[in-house]
Amino acid sequence: MDMTNGPPSAVTHARALWTELAGVPVEFTSPTDVVVAPGSLLCPPGWSGIVRVGDAAVVTAPDVRSADALGEAARILSYGELTDPVRLGVTLSGTTPVLDVLGPAALCYLDGAGARSCPRPARSSRWRRTTGAR
Repeated sequence: MDMTNGPPSAVTHARALWTELAGVPVEFTSPTDVVVAPGSLLCPPGWSGIVRVGDAAVVTAPDVRSADALGEAARILSYGELTDPVRLGVTLSGTTPVLDVLGPAALCYLDGAGARSCPRPARSSRWRRTTGAR
């Protein structure tokens, strides 16, 4: 299994979920395409959203100006660099204001075969006293 991209079924499923949240037709591509999606659920309203899964990314922008600036950055940067706030900020400097950054966040995806249950941790007597649990 390629640890960068995860199991094929998990990558495909994760990408499908993120493209649905974009709110407009978009695909995970490399080089990355940028779409105007003011109602995107990839990020807070008025923000641009960048999601990388494996070796490709999707980028949504709230308006044409932001999409143009991010599109230029996507042509210059690799999909990995798009999710590096410092590298992206330097590339965007002078084209569009970057007021704040949330992330990056690292999420892990498993297919059903990769998941396993774990035993429930033993509860200490201290935990029982603190919570009142029996």
